[in-house]
Amino acid sequence: MLKSISFRIKGMQRDLSASAFSPEYAYENRNIRIMPTDESTLFSMVNEKGNLATDIENIGPTLSGTPIGQAQIDDNWIIFTTAKNVSTDDRIYKLWFNENSDLEGKILYQGSLGFNTNHPIETLCFYENSDIKKVYWVDGLNQPRVINIMAADEIIQKWTDTSFDFVQKLQLQEAINISRDIVTNGNFSPGVIQYAFTYVNSYAQESNIFYTSPLYYISYNNRGANPEDKIGNSFNIAIDKVDKNFEYVRVYSIHRTSIDAIPTTRRVVDLAIGIPGRYSLPYVADIYNTEDIRVLSVSSGSYTSLTLIPNESTDPVYKWVLNSSQYSQVSLPGGNIVYIEEGKTLEIIVSNPGIKGDTRIYYQNYILGDPSTYIQVDDYSKSHVSYTDTGESGDIIDPTELLYVGGEEIVGGTIAQKDNTLFLGDVTLNRRLISSSVKDYCQSLNPTFSDIGKALDSPDVSGYYPYDNQLKLSSNQIKTFKYLETYRLGVQFQHYTGKWSEPVWVKDVRNTVHIDSNYSSKEIVNLIQCDVLFKNRTIINELLSQGYIRVRPLIVFPSLYDRECICQGILCPTVYNVQDRYNNAPFSQSSWFVRANAPFDERKAFHYKQVGDDYSADTNGRDTGNLVNFINSRAGIMYNGKGELHSATDYDLTVTIDTTNRGAWAEFRHDHPIPSNDDRKAEIQCIYDPPTIPYISIEFNNIKTSEWVSENKENFYVDQSILTFHSPDIEFDMNVRSIDSSSLKLRIVGFVPITSFVGDIDIQTSTPPLNYKGQDTTAIGFYKEPVGVENISRFGYRGIMSGAFWLDELSGALTDNPTLAPTGFVVYPFHRNGSLNNTKNATEGYRSAMLDKKKLSNLRFSLNSYYFNPSDIWYAYTAGSTTKTGISGVSMFDSNEVSLIRVPAPENSGLNDINYYGNVDKIITYPLVGEKKDGYPIVTTGLRQSANNLHSIFSGDYAILPESDAKQSTGTDPVSMKYKSTPHAVLALNYTSDHKIRILPTLMDNDVGSGNANWFINNENANLSNHKPFWSDSEAVGVSQDYLDIQIPIIKNGSKSGYGPEFGWLWLAELYNDNVQNKFGGQTEEAFENNQWLPAGEPVSLVDADGYPKNVVFIRWTEGDTYYQRYDHLKTYPFTLEDQNAITDIISFMCETRINLDGRYDRNRGQTSNFAMTPTNFNLMNDVYSQTDNFFNYRGISSKRLNLDTFHNTVTWTKTKTAGELVDSWTNVTLASTLDLDGDKGSVRAIRRFNNNLIAFQDRGISQVLYNEQMQVSSTDGVPIEIANSGKVNGKRYITDKVGCSNKWSICETPNGIYFIDDITKGIFLFNGKLDNISDRLGFHSWINAKSTDINIWDPVNFKGFVTYYDKVNGDVFFISKDECLAFSEPLSQFSSFYSYEHTPYFINLKDKGLALNPASGGTVYRVWLHNEGDYNMYFNKYQPFSTTIIANPDMPLDKVFNTLEFKADSWNKDSLLNTTFDTLTTWNEYQSGVSTLNNVIGKPATLKKKFRIWRANIPRDISNNRDRMRNPWLYIKLSMETQNTNKTLLHDMIVHYFE
Repeated sequence: MLKSISFRIKGMQRDLSASAFSPEYAYENRNIRIMPTDESTLFSMVNEKGNLATDIENIGPTLSGTPIGQAQIDDNWIIFTTAKNVSTDDRIYKLWFNENSDLEGKILYQGSLGFNTNHPIETLCFYENSDIKKVYWVDGLNQPRVINIMAADEIIQKWTDTSFDFVQKLQLQEAINISRDIVTNGNFSPGVIQYAFTYVNSYAQESNIFYTSPLYYISYNNRGANPEDKIGNSFNIAIDKVDKNFEYVRVYSIHRTSIDAIPTTRRVVDLAIGIPGRYSLPYVADIYNTEDIRVLSVSSGSYTSLTLIPNESTDPVYKWVLNSSQYSQVSLPGGNIVYIEEGKTLEIIVSNPGIKGDTRIYYQNYILGDPSTYIQVDDYSKSHVSYTDTGESGDIIDPTELLYVGGEEIVGGTIAQKDNTLFLGDVTLNRRLISSSVKDYCQSLNPTFSDIGKALDSPDVSGYYPYDNQLKLSSNQIKTFKYLETYRLGVQFQHYTGKWSEPVWVKDVRNTVHIDSNYSSKEIVNLIQCDVLFKNRTIINELLSQGYIRVRPLIVFPSLYDRECICQGILCPTVYNVQDRYNNAPFSQSSWFVRANAPFDERKAFHYKQVGDDYSADTNGRDTGNLVNFINSRAGIMYNGKGELHSATDYDLTVTIDTTNRGAWAEFRHDHPIPSNDDRKAEIQCIYDPPTIPYISIEFNNIKTSEWVSENKENFYVDQSILTFHSPDIEFDMNVRSIDSSSLKLRIVGFVPITSFVGDIDIQTSTPPLNYKGQDTTAIGFYKEPVGVENISRFGYRGIMSGAFWLDELSGALTDNPTLAPTGFVVYPFHRNGSLNNTKNATEGYRSAMLDKKKLSNLRFSLNSYYFNPSDIWYAYTAGSTTKTGISGVSMFDSNEVSLIRVPAPENSGLNDINYYGNVDKIITYPLVGEKKDGYPIVTTGLRQSANNLHSIFSGDYAILPESDAKQSTGTDPVSMKYKSTPHAVLALNYTSDHKIRILPTLMDNDVGSGNANWFINNENANLSNHKPFWSDSEAVGVSQDYLDIQIPIIKNGSKSGYGPEFGWLWLAELYNDNVQNKFGGQTEEAFENNQWLPAGEPVSLVDADGYPKNVVFIRWTEGDTYYQRYDHLKTYPFTLEDQNAITDIISFMCETRINLDGRYDRNRGQTSNFAMTPTNFNLMNDVYSQTDNFFNYRGISSKRLNLDTFHNTVTWTKTKTAGELVDSWTNVTLASTLDLDGDKGSVRAIRRFNNNLIAFQDRGISQVLYNEQMQVSSTDGVPIEIANSGKVNGKRYITDKVGCSNKWSICETPNGIYFIDDITKGIFLFNGKLDNISDRLGFHSWINAKSTDINIWDPVNFKGFVTYYDKVNGDVFFISKDECLAFSEPLSQFSSFYSYEHTPYFINLKDKGLALNPASGGTVYRVWLHNEGDYNMYFNKYQPFSTTIIANPDMPLDKVFNTLEFKADSWNKDSLLNTTFDTLTTWNEYQSGVSTLNNVIGKPATLKKKFRIWRANIPRDISNNRDRMRNPWLYIKLSMETQNTNKTLLHDMIVHYFE
């Protein structure tokens, strides 16, 4: 039976067996289109129109190199190419259709971009505005990059090979200077400020921070500032040698107004960098050394010395000819760079090179130096930017932005964006951790501390209080390293991107070098810094090979609990009242005066030489060449008041000395009483003739002792075994006051020489002075003279004590006073609660000159402190010593009330814990028993002396008022003692093992060169045999005192080379802890990770000015944690300003401290009168000035745990960008935000966006990155009313863990979804919200299974694997391999045909055109081809056949004989209908095959006939015998056009006739 089967093809399928094949599908179409392109031919098949090569205006017919990437943004096609074996010919093209519809183009950049054909480029486009159209790209080899294809020509001309990198490469040659202006129109809040600098390119990258400054202080010129103030500072910023690869320098400020608070961070300004211009070059004939001229080679990209380049020599003249094809720049001494412009030549002619030769440089035959010659010159004088920050410019930013500015240099494997946030996957870090060899070398270094190279200027030495505030300097200039403290030192290396490496530990080093200062003249103060030489060239080269080009010092400062030295300050003896000590109520109290050690031994000063039974005083002047300056002698300096002394040189010569206006020294010696009221240094009026020692007979029982105490209850003694310790760290640091101080130890590290003082007194009475007896004239009353000495004076240790400050008539005078001659009445720091004159009893309730209130102040000043060398330091405790037994413990006093604190009892003392008062409020009463029954004597000076010479009264000898002159000569009134102390420590020295009282050491003295033996200065040598202290029943064993034999080299300012200190002094001591366990946490990797590492000095380049590795790199730690500053210690102050006996005592000295004392903001520094000073108005400290430079801090990284640089399954993302922003946020890849996908599913091969969802492809999984997922926001009634974005990544959600994609180039996004090929499961998939295996569903599983033989990653040269493109004009998806191109028609939802676009690396739609990149057939040079615009059947200038293959299988499973094929088809040659059609018919089954060439011969038998527009062809016979018909249940039938032609052929349908 003759039957037929019709075929209306709507697609292709390959998987169905021949027996099950459908007549709706072709088995194979080649170059056949089912979906029409230009006319109504749907479901008819037409051969594909070929492509047409097109030239590119301004570029030519071909592109240079191999294309490895493309992008389309707006109507621009961006093509990336690379030339094989030519590293400098990587190009970026921009192509577009101009207004004439011609393809036009330009080369955006040509250079060495590191492109590689094995690493094709993946791009992402972002349109910001008409002037900013950006293409971002990754290639898995280089870091992510971006280009603005609309950049202006002047910007394009400035581009370099690194201009497109997200993280820019920096030269790091800048020289930065910042200075503070005090008086300006600035407007800052007080605090500290530092600056950070980056580079910026417009609408592109911001570099990493290339430099951060030390801290600068916002303050007044001579003091800190109140936190509430506004300060008119400004900061001048000047930067030289800026990197001209950038457009701007961006300046950030980091401003703190309270310590360790979150700073106010401000983007201050962007400073434009001048680009190279045309300038006249300075005359260069004075370049003598030819080696100083360096030339930049085009091929190598590096500088070479001119002497290494071939030259034309006609000795002694040398000539170098440099053309632009070989050399691009010439670097001249002084920093000028001459550019050799393209096509031009520069000649250098040198006579006698290297021998003070004469150099001439000719540019295009014009000698440089001629003012008329202008050339392209990069002049470093132009690479300077400056700015003055007044605090009012810029905008505030989040401080954390600075921690991540610039980003990390990474390599990204894939790129995508959602909601203006960039995502990168498959991340590799380019910056490696520091290698173990570098770390080992660093740990072999031996940094050493020294006092060379960093100094502070001393203030001009004049007046009572010379002072320079250090806040005008930076933290790096004023901070130093604590003497005897251990620091953890490290280094850090700066990558060429500006990023700093992890810290590298060097050593834990103890500083044994002290500050070098001079206290007797104005000299600089040498601060401490630490140095090391980095001089291993191999290590330097290794660092450079890893991209590290600078190094800087780092440090870990010891925490309070890691410190050896807790605090430094002065030691002062305490005092005690006899009755109080006896009752331990208190045992000891704070001294109201600073009791400085006298500079000279008192006995030696006045018993210098024995003359018979007497002694002469040491009246030799201490200044060289001025021995007759008697007052400046040992005796003069120790003398109080006015008197005559026997000369040391001539006993018979008496020397008059008057030190009244130089004050008096306070008693400081151990167990010495507060002096009798007739002594110039008396302090308490009611003390008269006290026992010289506080010891009683061993025979005294309790009753006798009690009686002795009662008889001496008014007396006070000095105690050098119980001490107060005064330190700024105790006063201003609550943490120090709160530390467990029980195990602290004491050492003396130096002394504080006191070089000036100024005192003042004010007296107010409630009743006036008396009238002169017999007269109507009232006596003078209050009288004072200036008391003090200016710097530098050996009298500085003294102060106002008692004095004749009240001039009055004698009360009860026995004779008249016709000459109006007053009597000087001595007024005491603690004066009686009565009359200032000798009035004893009230008359009718009235007393004259009644004291209302008296104010007395002393300010003592030390110019500089003197530090001992380590071998001279005195330790209170030495292991195994029987005398140096340490201290009993440290107690902290910090109270505003009269409160008791307990000091642990000294060891070996037999005492109980000691009660101590720091604040005192008591009444001292006179015993009025026995010899004291009449009261204490009234002391006067200049009894009724003439008022014409008041100084003689003021300076007169103290004398007890005799009863012969006045009826009232004694007093019985009590004395009010009331004062407070600021926070301090109190401690007691342990007794020796044989129970001796241990007291402070003393120094030794001598006349150098005199041959005299050394003597001790005021050593304690009382004979205590058969005595006991009144507070104890044990016999006194004695006193133990050490003598420090240290010659003090005071030889400046004309001083004799004395042996001793020459100035009164206080001990400079420290509380320390020498038993710190596990300091810094140990020396393990974990400890280094936990340490906080801070910058401690300036960065240093590893290369020289020419870019060559240095042989030696000098690293210097300059910024420590310690200030050497002036501490004004308010030792004593009144309870109220109405106190009767108000005392203010201040000691000002220099010491090491961790508090920035110059941050004090009250205005009371250095006043000559300090009556009103209290903690409410004195030493008001703004803590912010003690801020550590810790905004940028670093942590160690364990190389064992974190030495990874590849994160294949990681996704990271940037901040959200805003179109048009000056700095592109996408270039800032910080790795602060990451998401790890499941590692077992392989690398993140691609991230794509579908329906605004991010889809991540791994080898064996596909997931959704949950970013900005929509979420409901509820109203108050719980009803969702809006949809909001979460603004963050919330994790991942796996769509499948069975399917993935290894070859991202097979992924293609279309309006319908994402197509991709999975080489593991061998499938072509469509993801459109659900996963569709279209190769399985549509019959192409077998085909992809056969083609995908391995996991192949596509590249444009080797063409392994597939690359997929979408033709949006025709709706085709092309799966292109090396040998085939399979098309999937989205309108048909079917695989439609194979096209001859195999091995086409790139395809794109631009406007309404398709464009492809491919060489012409047989060629290697790539051209642009217009898709579907060439002749039919011509692909890349080569004819390709077209065909369709069907399977005829009707009425299965019956056997059939296939006879003829009928088909309707038309062919045109342009508009002419032709009488031709397909020319070949091929058939086959599993055992037969046949081929028939179809010829339409009219009037003759032919293989092809046409009737009524129907073509009929016989099915060919089996080729094996040309006889058998094709007989089988099915038959493959291929209709093709093999003959080259350019006709269009349209096939409407096919009918196969067969016998069944």
